[in-house]
Amino acid sequence: MDFDLVCVNDGSTDDTLPRLLEARKQHPQVSIVDFSRNFGKEAAMSAGLQHAGGDAVIIMDADLQHPPETIPRLVAAWREGYDVVLAKRNSRDGDTLSKKLSANLFYKIHNMLTEHPIPAGVGISAC
Repeated sequence: MDFDLVCVNDGSTDDTLPRLLEARKQHPQVSIVDFSRNFGKEAAMSAGLQHAGGDAVIIMDADLQHPPETIPRLVAAWREGYDVVLAKRNSRDGDTLSKKLSANLFYKIHNMLTEHPIPAGVGISAC
């Protein structure tokens, strides 16, 4: 299947940008959005979505907390006709107590404010 890979460098101070530039030389489907500083996860996701093309988008963090191995299952579900496909964590065992509490608070607040609730623990989506 044809695909594009949009990578957003959210103000990283390590060697992320040179690595992305090298990857783009070998893989023309890689495009890069490079921020001058860290604007936060939401801004990075919005920028990635603005630069994305195609029929479907999968949003994932680069730190591998969202395993790339789930991509074929997300695509398969989308091809079955689902408009939105969500992936849910099996566990939060590795998270600190404050991370667990802030995640739970996020889902509660988000779900109170929207017509489209997100089940707790959902971390990646395809649409």
